[in-house]
Amino acid sequence: MKDYYAILGVSYSATDLEIKRTYRRLAVKYHPDKNPDPQAEALFKEINEAYDTLSDPEKKVFYDLKRQNPFQGVIIEEPPRPRHRDPRYRGTARPAPTKGNRNNLKDLKRKYIPYLGWLCWVGITIPALLFIDYYLPYRIKKEMIVDGYAVGRQQRSNQTHSFKHIVFTTESGKLIKIDNLNEVMLEVGGEVQYKDTWIYGTVMEVSDGMNTITTGHIYGAVAFLPSILFGIAAMGIYNRLDIEFYFSACIVCGVLSFVSLYLILSL
Repeated sequence: MKDYYAILGVSYSATDLEIKRTYRRLAVKYHPDKNPDPQAEALFKEINEAYDTLSDPEKKVFYDLKRQNPFQGVIIEEPPRPRHRDPRYRGTARPAPTKGNRNNLKDLKRKYIPYLGWLCWVGITIPALLFIDYYLPYRIKKEMIVDGYAVGRQQRSNQTHSFKHIVFTTESGKLIKIDNLNEVMLEVGGEVQYKDTWIYGTVMEVSDGMNTITTGHIYGAVAFLPSILFGIAAMGIYNRLDIEFYFSACIVCGVLSFVSLYLILSL
């Protein structure tokens, strides 16, 4: 590493004015046009190189640090820019770095996962039991009807009755919903034969002794809802290491489980 101070012949504590004066003197002395010595040109280039470094404050700082420890890299921080005199151009101070809202929300979800994780397992259990319940042999029962009522409204335009369904109550408290009495002849005080499932007690068939109708609508058109519940619950458990996905899956499973149970017990 070249010693620029030695080339100019100044001390390490020389001021900018001393470096400048020395450079001018040496430049005149060793300029090729005024000095016929063959080595003058090479020496003149080194003098210019030394002055170019020592006359620049940033280069001088870098050179001094590099000269003191030549095996360590040096990082020069950019000097702060002067503030504008007009307050409108001064800007505002940057806030101290804080933890992102997304990370805070993720920590909050991780905190409540132990309390919500069971919802995914419920979402697995309900459809699984529904599937098993459907394929198990049905129970055959025969009971007396003790009460019944219609759910619907009367149409005044033609004075006919339009009902959504009719609900009969048996002597054991079983509720049997019939959509159309034209298919089976049932009445309060009479007997009804029906088949229900073992787990959820869903009525699958109703007979008046002669005609038979099929019920259990939860296993028909609305079976897609328990299927969706099972799929979401399975994905949530499989991806339980993904806190955000697992948390969302638990919430969805909680809602769908409530709706599925309502449909199973009401249809």
